[in-house]
Amino acid sequence: MTLIATVTLPDGTPAVVHQAEQTWDKRLLAQYGRDALCRQVTEELFAIFLCVAGQASSVETLTVTPDEKDGLRVEARALCAAASCRTEAEQYEQQLAARGQEHPETAEARAWAARSHAATTGQG
Repeated sequence: MTLIATVTLPDGTPAVVHQAEQTWDKRLLAQYGRDALCRQVTEELFAIFLCVAGQASSVETLTVTPDEKDGLRVEARALCAAASCRTEAEQYEQQLAARGQEHPETAEARAWAARSHAATTGQG
């Protein structure tokens, strides 16, 4: 699953959170390994979000958590300030809002962006 979400950073900068995630069951993990899953998610993040800013910033967070079926869930996030990505994210969010929906991970992605920005800038 992927996500692109708008965020306004604590210093007022408009930005975007790019996110990709996958869950592999224990059979896939036994065959390919955890490192392959992490690479797959990272590659997916950059294959979908081709912005120069996203590529340059690299993955800022790679989270690995067990799932309820003895597999692993890997989530990769990157913060981006490209105007084209901001426009794309705004359009995506407007489409969801028109249907009365929001991506279920938008709030967490925005909270992560604020924490990440504070950690890298020393603010907060």
